[in-house]
Order: sequence, then structure tokens, then C-alpha cells
Amino acid sequence: MKTLDRIICIGLDVSIWSGRKKLAIEDTGVNDPSELPPAEIVSLGNKKVVNPEDLRIFHTLKKRAERHLDDTGLRFLGGWGIPDEKFDEAAIILDGLKAEFQKEADAFESRFDTAVQSWAEQHPAWAHIILDAQESREKVRSKFRFSWIPYRVSGVRDSEPIKDSDNAAMDKGEQEGEPEPLIEELQNLGNRLFTEIADSAQGAWEKTFQGRDSVTRRALSPIKKMLEKLKGLAFVDPKVVPICECITSVLNGLPKTGKIEGRDLMALHGLLFILSDSEKMAAHGQAILDGGDPNELVWVEVPSLEEQILVSDVDEEVREEFDHDESIDTVPLISSFEMPPPVRPEPVQPAEWFF
Repeated sequence: MKTLDRIICIGLDVSIWSGRKKLAIEDTGVNDPSELPPAEIVSLGNKKVVNPEDLRIFHTLKKRAERHLDDTGLRFLGGWGIPDEKFDEAAIILDGLKAEFQKEADAFESRFDTAVQSWAEQHPAWAHIILDAQESREKVRSKFRFSWIPYRVSGVRDSEPIKDSDNAAMDKGEQEGEPEPLIEELQNLGNRLFTEIADSAQGAWEKTFQGRDSVTRRALSPIKKMLEKLKGLAFVDPKVVPICECITSVLNGLPKTGKIEGRDLMALHGLLFILSDSEKMAAHGQAILDGGDPNELVWVEVPSLEEQILVSDVDEEVREEFDHDESIDTVPLISSFEMPPPVRPEPVQPAEWFF
């Protein structure tokens, strides 16, 4: 089965009203730039018509949609490519976020006039430049949009001749030439997967592991997300399967309850050291394919706790999320025979899009 046959592409289109209007200095009624309204109201030549906090929920919903697609798939052709078997789950989540977004947009429309008035009352000295910029509720509502579109990519049918710039039909040999941009996209999926996993692993290291001599099992949550992403996309590169087996082996060797420390913590450090570098990850996967022992390869040299920089400015909400002591079921060991067979990108015909 071709790589494209195993991917469903998702395009996400989210539009959020900025809550701002252009501002000229003459609109303020002041001649001295030093007397301009504070940055809370004015920035980069724009005035804020409502409190930015009123719009935070819309950005949060957009980020939640992007985060789920990032956790499940890969950036691909301007959207995301997700494994075919993950589509139903993604559809449910995206539909739910869309419904919540629309509900919030309707609620914002209904309270829009009050929101503008409240913002003006908070800044009475500059109320005139806020109220002068007020738009109609209907116009503002039209600037909120949340939509998503699933599609597949397939080859152009041989029966449809492709025209060149002179409107002459290309001969069959030309028509069957490989569409190089698409081939490059497919061939780069493995590298992109390793890069995205590396970014996630680096974030997990900095937020949860760096400078700490013990963690709870809740700290395994980001690693398990990485594992699920790798498992779903194992078909894009044969080196992915041994990486999955390596992660699973480390997770299965950890205590099922209580704190993780000592040798177990160092195993996680070694794992994250590999996962946080895309080149090391690819080389590690290849080393296993070449016959290396994954259990031995995990014990790589990592910085000692004394050499690590203690993290003191990590968001407390993030700490609470990962510090909560919670038992997580052991991840079943993945066998190479249970994973989808790796499929190398194959030449395809020039792409067409359909829904």
C-alpha cells in the first residue's frame, strides 16, 4: 500500500477577529507622541477595541485543534497528514471544538456592545478613541470562523492528458513523469516526524525532567503521546519501528506506581537524550535495524544532575499537571510484526485533490 493511501490530509481554517482598529495620531487628539494612550490600549499603530481577555478563549480553541493534529499527524501540504485509522477520533475532536468555537462566537456577539463599553469605562481618558472604532455586532461576528476539511491526495488518471504551457497535450511518457515536489514531500516525511518528535522530547525534558532527581508517573504522559504518534506513522520510515520498540521497552521496565528515580530515571534521561535529537533518533533506529541491542543502546551518556541547570521558571500549572502522582497502565511491548509494514515513498502521478 502506498504511503498516500494510508494518510488522510486535514486542512484547518480558523479566523479570529483581532479586536483592533488602525489608529492615526490625529485620532487621539494629542500632538506630543509621549502623550499617546498606554500600550494596554494602543500598540503598533492599532487601538484595542475590547479587552484582549475577551478573545482568549478563541485562541485557546485554535491551539487545542492544532495540538491534537500535531500529536496525531505531521505537517503536510499546507495542512496535516494523519494516519487513516486516527481520522474518526480527529473528526470527533475537531467537530467538538468547532461547535464550542461557534457557541463562544455567538455569545461574544450578544455581549459585544457591553464589552466595548466596559473597556471604554476602564480607560475613561481614552474612551472616545475606543467608542469611535466600534463596529456592528454582525460585522464582528462574520470575522470568526472555524472549519476543517479532510481530503486525500491521488494521482491524475492516465486518461486525462496534461497540457503544457502551449496547450499541447503531453505525450504519455511525459505524463507519467514523477511529480518531484510531491515525491520530495513524501520522502521527507520520516525526517519531519523525527524533527517533530525531537521538539516534543526537548519540551518534555525542559518542563519536567531537567534538574530533578525524581518524577512521578504523570511525567510519562508526553512520552506516551510521542509513542502513539510514532506508532501511527510508522509506515513513513522503517527506522520508526525500532524507536517505538525502544520506548516501549523503557516504559515497561519502570515501576507501576510511585516515584521514578535512580536507575529508572536515568533510563528515561537516556531515552529523552535520543528522542530530543532527530539525527540521533534516526541513527539509533538504524543501529537497531543493523542488529544493535535496543536495551544497551538506550544507556547513552547524558548530563549528570550536577551538570544540569535547575529550572525555576517553569509555569506552575505545567508542573502541577506533570507532578500529579498517577498510575498509568504499562504500554504493551510492540513487536515489529505487529506494526504496520514500513512503506517507502513510491513514485506517484501528478496530484489532484478531492474531498
